[in-house]
Order: sequence, then C-alpha cells, then structure tokens
Amino acid sequence: MLPWGAQVRETWQSYELELVPYQNKCRLIRGWDELFSKCSEHLNSLSAMKLSPYYKVFEDEAAAWEEKLNRVTLLFDVWIDVQRQWVYLESIFSGSADIKNLLPTETSRFQVINAEFLGLTKKVAKTPAVMEVVAIPGVQRSLERLADLLGKIQKALGEYLERERAAFPRFYFVGDEDLLDIIGNSKDVLKIQKHFKKMFAGLSSLLLQMEDGPDGVAVPAAIIGMASREGEEVPFAQPISLQEGLKINEWLGALEKRMRVTLASLLGDALRDQADFFPADPATAEAPIAAEMYLKWVTQYPAQLVVLASQVLWSEATERALQKGDTVAIGTALQAVLTRLQGTLTVLADTVLHELPPIQRRKCEHLITELVHQRDVVRSLVRAQVASPRAFEWLYHMRFYYNPKGEDPLTRLSIRMANASFEYGFEYLGITDKLVQTPLTDRCYLTLTQALELRLGGSPFGPAGTGKTESVKVRLGDARARNRSCQRCSRGAPT
Repeated sequence: MLPWGAQVRETWQSYELELVPYQNKCRLIRGWDELFSKCSEHLNSLSAMKLSPYYKVFEDEAAAWEEKLNRVTLLFDVWIDVQRQWVYLESIFSGSADIKNLLPTETSRFQVINAEFLGLTKKVAKTPAVMEVVAIPGVQRSLERLADLLGKIQKALGEYLERERAAFPRFYFVGDEDLLDIIGNSKDVLKIQKHFKKMFAGLSSLLLQMEDGPDGVAVPAAIIGMASREGEEVPFAQPISLQEGLKINEWLGALEKRMRVTLASLLGDALRDQADFFPADPATAEAPIAAEMYLKWVTQYPAQLVVLASQVLWSEATERALQKGDTVAIGTALQAVLTRLQGTLTVLADTVLHELPPIQRRKCEHLITELVHQRDVVRSLVRAQVASPRAFEWLYHMRFYYNPKGEDPLTRLSIRMANASFEYGFEYLGITDKLVQTPLTDRCYLTLTQALELRLGGSPFGPAGTGKTESVKVRLGDARARNRSCQRCSRGAPT
C-alpha cells in the first residue's frame, strides 16, 4: 500500500477505545469525537487511493480496510445512542425504588437490557481494541436490538410522564428526571420541596405541621402555609391534610388552589384594613397619614398584597377624582391624591433610613418604586388637565379595580389597560425585585396587553431596540384580520 495506506493499517491495528468507569458498575466508552473523526479521515484517504495509477496492486487490501472502517462507523453510530439511552434510563430505574411500582413492565424490560449491556461492556473492557470489538459475534445485531428496546422503554416512559403532566400542568416546568424524582418521593414532602421553585414563581418551601410517625420519627401531617426564597411566610386559612392518601398531583393541585384563595382573601382583608387610615377619597382626609398604622399594616401582609392594595387604592382614588365633573374640582381632587402619595413617600423614605429587617426593607423599597410611578402619573394628569375618566391619558395606564361583592374571591380583582381587561391570577410571587416603571415600560405594557386582548402573543425578552414590543405572532384566527385590528388599535396609542 501507499504510505498513507500503511498508516491506516498501523493505526487501526493498535487503536484501543478510551474507557472510563461508571458508578462502579461498568466501563463506558468516551472519546467519540476522536474515534469518528479518525475513521472519517481514513475513509477519505482510502477513497483517494483509488485515484492512484498503482491502485490495482493494493486494491484488495484497501477494499478490505474500507469495509472494516465502514463497519466501525456503523457499529459505533449505534453504540453511542445505546450508551446514551442506557445511562439516562439506568439513572431513572436504579435511582428510584418506586419506579418499579409505577412502571413494572418497563422496569422488567430494562433489567433484561441492563444485564445484556453490562455483559457487552465487560467484553469490551477485556479487549478494548476497536478491531476486536467489531469482531465480537453478533455485536451489531445485539446493539440494534438494544437500541430498539431502549427506544420503546423511553417512549413508554414519555407517555407516562405526559399523563402526569396533563393531570398537573405545572409538571411541564420540570424535566423528566426531576418529575420522576417528584413522583417517586410523592409521600415525602420534605424531599420534593427542592423542586417547588421550578413549578411556582415565588413559592420555595412549605410550612408543615409535623406529627410523630409509627416509628417515633416526626412526619408531615398537613401543609399550613408557604414561604418564599426570601423568607417571607404566608399561613393558610385552612391546612391541607397529607394523611388522606392523596396522589401527588391531587395535593399539589390543592396547594395551588389554596395559594390563590389565600392571597385573594388576604387582599380583601388588606384593603379593608387600609381604609382605616387611607379613606377612598383623599379629599375627605382630615389629618396626615398615620405613619405607625401604615407601617404596621405593611408588616402585617405579604409584599405582593401590600403593593396590590396600594395600586387598587390609587386607581380608585384617581378614577373618583376624574369623575368630579368640572375642571376645578378635578384639579383639586387630583392634588389631594398627589398630596397623599407624597405624604406616604415621605413616611417610607424616613423609614428606610433606619435599621429594618430584610423583608420589611424590601417591602418599603417595592412601595417606594410603585408610589413614585403613581405620583408621576398623577402629575402628568394634572399637567395635561385631564377632565374625564375616559380620557386616553388615564386609560393609557395600568389600573387595578377591586369588586368586594364578587361571589368568587379569585375574580374580584381586575386589571385594565386601554380597552383590555384581565382577571388577576393570584400567583404567589414572593419578594422578587420590582421593575421600575418608566414611559417606555408603560408603552411595553400597553402593546402587550393589547396583543393579549386580541388573542395574540408577545415577545418581551431580548436586547434593547430589537422590536420586542412590536413582535406579535398570531395564535388564533385569521392572521390578516388580526393584524388589521392590531393596526387600528395602535393608531390611538404610542408604540
């Protein structure tokens, strides 16, 4: 053979697979990139030999090596897939004892596959030379059969997990391994708490009522509240019992509902308590803000509800001021709203100068951020001499309205912007960083709420200046009709 042909022969006669131990169970192959690249390179070299005028001299040997390298490529193409699937499924079927009860058929099938694959890896560990591995009797058919069986198990596993996700849609937020860990430890609330932050925006852990178990070890008996990652705790009005034999999706669904109902109920309480020191009409206030009562109220309720209550109070007070009728009365009423906002900001500004617990400080910061935006909006209404609650200068802003007479507490709070209206979802958010609202974010909110009202979707993520707020994609209905509606709507508002 030509020099590069001799190099091909010498390389593959001595080439050994790179093996690494895996959990003291077997040795797996790694270094796939080098294996495939070298195989491809030498196949190209053998093909180039055919252009040599002396090819007839070494044609038989070159053809033999070409066939061997094609077999190597074909074998290890299947091997890498089998190894990847085996590692994934082995961690699932060996890592959870409950998986045998959940998927008994697939577990028994995997045990057979596992024994055969481990036997194959032992043979490779004894003779890691590539050419000897390729010469193992029936290795190609064996790997192809394993790939087919592993694919069927993975498909059955995927169908099972899809059923679980359909029963509790928040499971879509976690990966397959995490979901199996949740299902496998469904009776151990303490173990699955680490996954809550993936399924719930602000909920990080649960407040549990413990009781002594049969062996004297304390076990969770009921869920009595929730806590955020910042340490804020929200107790439930009614506990969720864990001793009724509920399935994982059932008690998680009960947790989700109790979370929303608790926040909705606490918001009603917060608004009623707020009326004690903040009358709905600021023009009727006879004294400055009661700082002690206000700060006690801020401490009493979760940060999310404190900000919501302030937004409801501001929206209703401003709306009531714009309904006074004549321009002078409206100006006076708006000035009263502005005075109350400035007084509240003064109290909060003085408060944050002192040492405060971290949660209390975060609450005050959130309120300052929100009240500064409210103050700026009222000032803009005064400057523009807005004389009607139907004026676009007012409808342009996000407004919060609470109907205490609503039968369902979850539907009492609505959010409106322009002609769009949404019910508040009461998802617990914890005390995350609050976005500072600027004229630009107001335009973003307007664009996105109008898109949602038209059953469109928005894309609020990405670098500045890339057209995020202008990017909408049709989800339902005729695209052209939807676009015409969106264009008509946008003519009345800045974009």
